Amino acid sequence: MAPLFILWGNKMINNGKTLKIILISLICLVISSCAGSGGLTKPNRHMAVVGEGSYYNFQSSAEKILDRYHYQVYRREEYGARLYLETEWKDHKPLEDEFDLGISHVQTRLIIEARPKMRDESSSRAMNTVKFSGEVLVRLGPMSDWKELAMTPSRKKYFKQFADDLKLDLRSSIQKF
Repeated sequence: MAPLFILWGNKMINNGKTLKIILISLICLVISSCAGSGGLTKPNRHMAVVGEGSYYNFQSSAEKILDRYHYQVYRREEYGARLYLETEWKDHKPLEDEFDLGISHVQTRLIIEARPKMRDESSSRAMNTVKFSGEVLVRLGPMSDWKELAMTPSRKKYFKQFADDLKLDLRSSIQKF
């Protein structure tokens, strides 16, 4: 802000050309900072597109993998050909790198959704893109509030393994429509 006040003091800002340059520079600065912010990505969320599958195969694979990792479905929504599954928050013991950061409690939840990708008009078969999202909340002490802190490498690895297991199950299943 100091250069703007200096220009004002020197009465250079009254020059229309100088004002235009300053405004364009500020607009470029704002746009570039917004573009580099990562959009809506949260530091406590791991997201991945895990593959494709029919509606039936998505349901089957999602249920199998959620059972394997001991998650319970909290919310299930169907919007036409779109299916959204959200699990309950599940308590975990902190992983080693989380414990080293002073994290005392950890909760995770998963969101898996299938969205229509394409439809084969000749056979009326619909394929879906399957997306996975894992979220983590932490406590830094027994009485502290839950916080959305950046995920540790070990927690990212945990979510990546879940996504890879779901991807493998979708790929290895015989597609049923």
